[in-house]
Amino acid sequence: MMNLAKQQTQIKTMSSKQIADVVGSRHDHVKRSIERLAEKGVIQLPPLEEVKNHLGQTVQEYQVNERDSYVVVAQLCPEYTAKLVDWWMATKNQQPVVALPTTYLDALKALVQTEEEKQLAITQVANLENQVNQLTPKAKALDVIANSFGQKTITNVAKVLGVQPEKFLRPWMLKHHWIYLGRDGQYHAHAARIKDGHLVEKTRPIPRTSGITELKVTVYVTAQGETLLARRLAGEAA
Repeated sequence: MMNLAKQQTQIKTMSSKQIADVVGSRHDHVKRSIERLAEKGVIQLPPLEEVKNHLGQTVQEYQVNERDSYVVVAQLCPEYTAKLVDWWMATKNQQPVVALPTTYLDALKALVQTEEEKQLAITQVANLENQVNQLTPKAKALDVIANSFGQKTITNVAKVLGVQPEKFLRPWMLKHHWIYLGRDGQYHAHAARIKDGHLVEKTRPIPRTSGITELKVTVYVTAQGETLLARRLAGEAA
């Protein structure tokens, strides 16, 4: 009895560039999403390979296995999951086959194997849709926060987001031009962030024993700003 025919060449990975093409996103955005998911332990960091792009330049692409490709696409654009299933099915169908089944039993086994692959893909899509449904209430909760009133200090926002205020959040806000260090040695809000309603800057006088009154500047994060920070730190394109 012959074994089921095996493919001579089996593509087990999908490049990060191919994922970008499927979801219509920039390649560097896809690579960053892969790295963030790997940092969180959701997927394993895939190997990097150097390839030539259409301009003849050497670029680096991640080689992602099938399971992790679904996770990456679910993070980027869940609505493209079905398109990803089509990509994998088309890729598998294009691969050459050594021999066709010669007996009814072999043909039946091959048919069962094909159906199992289809059912596996359908199950993966259903699982991803379930994950999206679970995330939807959280997204709505963020929208509620954005529409509510209230201002918090950077320290309090850091506690809510679960990060260190001085070691992480404040340096992050400096780097991404939310705040800056003024000549007075105090942190100030960038005008653009105040204009967009993300930050509020308040000044209050503090009398000193020397008789001099100093002005204390405090930057507050609005509910809208807190929501945007939560999305940015979670890796969402907000």
